[in-house]
Amino acid sequence: METHDPVKEFFRSAVERVFNHDFGLNGQEQVKNYVTELLVKFMASEEKIAPRDRFGQPVLQLSEMLEEGDVSVRADSFAREREVHRHIGDHLLFWSGMFPTGHQMIRVGPDRLIAPLEQGRASYEIVSLFDLPPHEVEAPMFRELSENFEAYQFGLGKISRQLWAA
Repeated sequence: METHDPVKEFFRSAVERVFNHDFGLNGQEQVKNYVTELLVKFMASEEKIAPRDRFGQPVLQLSEMLEEGDVSVRADSFAREREVHRHIGDHLLFWSGMFPTGHQMIRVGPDRLIAPLEQGRASYEIVSLFDLPPHEVEAPMFRELSENFEAYQFGLGKISRQLWAA
């Protein structure tokens, strides 16, 4: 029996309204469910859902996330790479979608800037490449999120504007 969660129902309704009616993305139920869950998770606390470093501390800075998700730097397995890049994609989709004005470029080092759109696409693309069990069902959804990152980002921006207008 599923419990009544008003926050989740609110976001599900907002995602349905914006993605179906405003963008004509009828279908794509897996993506809409994922985006709804993403909104619920990030509204609670990113510290609770962030990847953990080898000391068990949450990795909250994008520059550190990129290192944690790179098998040539800190990731100790490809599964870890997938997990961290999934969070990077989610992080960038949420923050650049819900608060778009402050995320044109992000400094990730003393001489390195990244575009949330490009890194979000790239991170979701990495996740989509894991298309064998147990991830074969999710892989096409992450491919969709990668290929249409900007549309989903824009949709979240529209949801954000509706929240602020309410």
